[in-house]
Amino acid sequence: MSRLKSHHHLRFSSWEKSFLILLLLAATFVFVYQVLLVFHYESLVWDEKVFIYVRSHQSAFVSGLMKVFTFIGSAWVLVPAYLLLMAWAFYSLRNKWLTLHIFIIAVSSLLMMLMLKNIFKRQRPDHSLIGEVSGMSFPSGHSYMSFTFFGLLIYLIQRSSLTVVWKRIFQFTCFITASVIALSRVYLGVHYFSDVLAGMCLGWIGLILTGFIFYLWHREQL
Repeated sequence: MSRLKSHHHLRFSSWEKSFLILLLLAATFVFVYQVLLVFHYESLVWDEKVFIYVRSHQSAFVSGLMKVFTFIGSAWVLVPAYLLLMAWAFYSLRNKWLTLHIFIIAVSSLLMMLMLKNIFKRQRPDHSLIGEVSGMSFPSGHSYMSFTFFGLLIYLIQRSSLTVVWKRIFQFTCFITASVIALSRVYLGVHYFSDVLAGMCLGWIGLILTGFIFYLWHREQL
């Protein structure tokens, strides 16, 4: 893990920069499109089609599995996970800057999510499988926070000293976990698919933009 010492985790190769820029543009486009579709055109066509498909594939086993994944994406799991990640960065890597970066990402994503929910004020769907859920629907907080956290893990794994094969295995696992957490919210009927898609995109957007800010912050020391 020596590559994560000091500010070296902020170094990007040419292909990494190109990939991150493309991902940022794609995520921004999809998020803006969802906002226009839902709040300007007031279209629920795709959301309803996804609900119809999900209802036709519901079962006791899948419902139980989705409840497990939705719990993994809750604050009960993600808050301790962030604390453990910061403890690892501070005590194991002895990297105070990485610790601070992780803290800023966690807090800023939470504040941004709460602000956007308050701005859009979209009501939740009527067919929840887990009873009444408080809060607004757009964007999905579980999707946003899960893609932020697991996206951060994907980045840290890329900067680790693991072999390429193990990096891809762990990164793919992180991506699938975040995706299933996001989709569990639709399956359980507490979010529209557009809420989840917007949350996914915001997770990537937030990570890339904060990474760029950190890069500018430490540019002279790199």
